[in-house]
Amino acid sequence: MRFERLFKFLSVAAVFMFASQCLAKHGNRVDENQRLNSLDSVPDWQPRHVHLAYGRNTSSVVVTWSTISNTSDSLVEWGTDLFDLNAVSSGVSTVFVDGGSLKATQFIHRVHLYGLQPATTYYYHAGSVIQIITHDLTDYHAGSSQGWSAVFGFKTVPAGTRGWPLRLAKVTCPLTHQMTCSLYQMTCPLYQVMCPLYQVMCPLYQVTCPLYQVMCPLYQVMCPLYQVMCPLYQVTCPLYQVTCPLYQVTCPLYQSLTRLQQEAHQGMYDAVLHVGDMAYDMISDNGSMGDAFMEQIEPVAAYLPYMTCPGNHESAYNFSQYRNRFSMPNYEDTESIFYSFDMGPVHFVSISTEVYYYGLLREISRQYTWLIQDLEAANTAEARAERPWIILYGHRPMYCSTNDKDDCTHVNCRTRVGLPFTNWTTALCENRGPVHVTTGSAGCKEDLDGFQLEQPAWSAVRVKDYGYTRLTVHNHTHLYWEQVSDDQAGVLTDSVWLVRDSHEPFDTS
Repeated sequence: MRFERLFKFLSVAAVFMFASQCLAKHGNRVDENQRLNSLDSVPDWQPRHVHLAYGRNTSSVVVTWSTISNTSDSLVEWGTDLFDLNAVSSGVSTVFVDGGSLKATQFIHRVHLYGLQPATTYYYHAGSVIQIITHDLTDYHAGSSQGWSAVFGFKTVPAGTRGWPLRLAKVTCPLTHQMTCSLYQMTCPLYQVMCPLYQVMCPLYQVTCPLYQVMCPLYQVMCPLYQVMCPLYQVTCPLYQVTCPLYQVTCPLYQSLTRLQQEAHQGMYDAVLHVGDMAYDMISDNGSMGDAFMEQIEPVAAYLPYMTCPGNHESAYNFSQYRNRFSMPNYEDTESIFYSFDMGPVHFVSISTEVYYYGLLREISRQYTWLIQDLEAANTAEARAERPWIILYGHRPMYCSTNDKDDCTHVNCRTRVGLPFTNWTTALCENRGPVHVTTGSAGCKEDLDGFQLEQPAWSAVRVKDYGYTRLTVHNHTHLYWEQVSDDQAGVLTDSVWLVRDSHEPFDTS
């Protein structure tokens, strides 16, 4: 009897297992394409590409980030206590569709933080809280989170314009190794050729075992065909073993980004100026290059205001990548193409040199009219007494002595140039004209332009290295400029003091 009961139980169990298998195979079959489409349609609300920019002055910042899917709101929770973000500010999101063939879509979120106190450390994170949304795969309930970024922090500058140094990092061209260094991208011919034996591979290796594809315990067993390695595959090609010297060279730009990240978190800077050519190019791979760039600058830009201006490599689709991804002062009106802001003893002015190269007649007129008005306001006696320094930056220089002089605008320059650089501790004292500093090459896959053989009289120093600039405004009269070489692992290749006891306009008559 016991054996009979056991036999009946096993028979029922077998029938149940068979029925379950049939149901899984036939009665409840889910089309694979339908399943993948369902997974693709799962909303992605996680904030990414978080970065800061100043408002009209340093008492306000705008937090910008991106999500793949739209959210019910755009929120920043912030405060002075890392564990108690008790203030909440809301903003808006806009849809950004890349101009490439895939029309990749993302949502750009912007939230302003106002009333920031001087010399204060703030912590924040960005995200949203869902209200009521029902999805095919999951039900999300009222009050649950749609996703929050990590918690970042930033410190505001002290009050007033005296008694403290203003410190900035200035870069031009891409910052990340993925988008720049020609040595890194230029793979060694020996590496590209590879060994014919390696390219041929073993037919057994090329055959994908059906058992290997199945995600189950059989995966651990692996297919015998997969385990049997072809003798040709095991032979290591001598050419493949040779490491190309070009491939071994560490890209200077990768060093630049790493160094800037370290220096930013050591408290060396109050802001970053990125003067055009964000990546080569942000539109590449249907905008994925722009996404990669924004991800890699987040360790800097989420902690320091990251102030930008457009370069020629942002020109595609009417500068759409630049206009949508960044939120400079007055972006609602100018889409970050030109703007100004006050920081300490400096009035910063950012212009677009690209409007003159791409026939943007309306923007040329708007920028010119705005620039005249902005400089007139900044040059009043009251304004110069408060902020004596006026620093203007744009992507293309007015003066340069490289072989690529078509990118310069000195033929139509309205003012005579001052000395751009002097060696080490030599100071520029009471030079009455504007001082032009041409600095860039944080990294570029096009390599560096060569200099003209004869150095012009107006050019004090020329440095041909990848690198970036440190700028320290010590007070109303002293400004210190340092050029950092990435090719030489952070060595200072030049530095200059600019001393101005008086900032009155000079007589042009």
